[in-house]
Amino acid sequence: MGPTDLDHPSPEQLTAFARGQLAAADLEAVERHIAGCDACCRALGAIPDDTVLQWLRQANASLGSLRSRSGGGTPIPGRNPDVLPELADHPRYRVVKFLGAGGMGAVYQAEHRVMGRSVALKVIDRGLLSHPTAVERFRREVRAAARLAHPNIVAAFDAGQAGELHFLVMEYLDGISLARLVERDGPLPIHRACDFARQAALGLQHAFERGMVHRDIKPHNLILTRQGQVKILDFGLARLARERGPAHPAAGAAPTHSGTVLTRDEVLLGTPDFIAPEQASDARRADIRADIYSLGCTLYFLLTGRPPFVGGSALDKLLAHSSATARPVADLRPEVPPALAAVVARLMAREPEQRYPTPAAVAAALLPFTQPLPAPERKRTWTRRRLLGLVAAAALALPVIALLPRGRRDRLTENQGTSPSARQLPAAVPAPRVLLVIAPQNFSHPEYEALRRVLTEGGAAVEVASATRAAATPDPREGGAEVVPDLTLTDAAADRFDAVVFVGGMGAGAFKQMNSAAADSARQFIGAMSQADRYVAAVGAGAGILAHWGALRGKRATGLPWLRPMMVKEGNAEYVDEPVVVAGRVLTARDATAAASLARELLRLLQAGR
Repeated sequence: MGPTDLDHPSPEQLTAFARGQLAAADLEAVERHIAGCDACCRALGAIPDDTVLQWLRQANASLGSLRSRSGGGTPIPGRNPDVLPELADHPRYRVVKFLGAGGMGAVYQAEHRVMGRSVALKVIDRGLLSHPTAVERFRREVRAAARLAHPNIVAAFDAGQAGELHFLVMEYLDGISLARLVERDGPLPIHRACDFARQAALGLQHAFERGMVHRDIKPHNLILTRQGQVKILDFGLARLARERGPAHPAAGAAPTHSGTVLTRDEVLLGTPDFIAPEQASDARRADIRADIYSLGCTLYFLLTGRPPFVGGSALDKLLAHSSATARPVADLRPEVPPALAAVVARLMAREPEQRYPTPAAVAAALLPFTQPLPAPERKRTWTRRRLLGLVAAAALALPVIALLPRGRRDRLTENQGTSPSARQLPAAVPAPRVLLVIAPQNFSHPEYEALRRVLTEGGAAVEVASATRAAATPDPREGGAEVVPDLTLTDAAADRFDAVVFVGGMGAGAFKQMNSAAADSARQFIGAMSQADRYVAAVGAGAGILAHWGALRGKRATGLPWLRPMMVKEGNAEYVDEPVVVAGRVLTARDATAAASLARELLRLLQAGR
């Protein structure tokens, strides 16, 4: 029974109210009482900081602080008034302009004075420096960002301090947030929404494999670049999970998915429109599946133009995530395929165990929906008026045709033998699908980067496979970032791809070692692609894989010069010292300098042969 206006809520009711766990029947009475009771307001303020109310109070106070000081300090005469005094003469960075403010501080566009590179400086709000937890949270952002290197996560270049200011130097993006994109254009085409969510899932998988949870996935934190790439912003809310082992979590810590635990001092962080139920009720329970829930809410927003629960206060939305079911996405967007609606529903399941277990599984589930759906066929309805109109037009045209010279009359009637509506229009050509195969260690990143860039820019749908799902590491002598595969080569189905390209590098030999799972999967996949008359290609040392498994037998081919004896003797191939060699459905490139040329030639063949 809820309290009356004269009765004070019990401490248990106040705590449940603050945590968003109060029964709906009592909520209105408690809320009305607190609004007019100073004593209960003070009691709410004494509840520990890991409650929903405290989080909301801190967020509002922080946002107000940022709004009141977006300039950050007293302007210096003769200088850009948007520049903080401490940054005005920074030795490494020249601040260009103020970009905006977020939950942790202000963001500025700047330029590295020596390199001339545009960067973004994220400066912690000086009003939060008196809060040790906020400073530590910012420092965690620096440490978290240093561990992340993925195409779908904003890169961090540097961190520093200027006077009392702490700042993080990040990649400057010339793009638009997905929230702003939907605000401007409305709900997105289905294939674009799924592609954007899939890219975000790949970035989250990279963070997950490093023990990180973002905690605030939402359209505002996903930036779409001009190149069509989605990048995740602001890992400042990430909590580094402490690996304790699945069997014996530390005392006072809550076990999470994959054996990690989150420490006792975890607090609720996130955004009410997109927050997972377990994150709102007990922040210590939140693991990567909380990010998966938030990504589901984000995809719901991209498809429908609205969050899952609209209206009401922040507390109302938190309660809705915990106890209500969002309106099915197909009700708001009837053209959403039932299979995709099921994916969205699973992403947004209230119980973490009912969601996809990892972001990689989400990316795989979304992949089939990332291509444009075929346009529905339109049935032509012949009305009496339309038929009469066609008859009248034909009657008027016959005398005119009869007056034309014979040659012109024959050509005209020949051309009009098939009406435009009946002519066979060319069908829409689906994007060619190409699989890049990289070794789990020591793959050639320059080859990989050139292939992926040219193929993607040319309109191909590119996926990456390796021997395992773990992040693949590049050859340290060539540099480059780790790459998280989309799938393992064992799981790749040959009938889903038009071509496969084996990337070289010192680790390429893993795919031809006898009695290894990687070699066995390579043998089977190459055989299946060849039997299906699909394109098989390799760059550099990757040609050795094709030679070893018989794909080059009797064909001209190229590769790294030191591979020549093996390619001729073992692979029964004719080695040719050329940048790129095309032999039927087999393409080879000599090294990384020719990788882009091979990709362009492969695109040409795929587009011409479809």
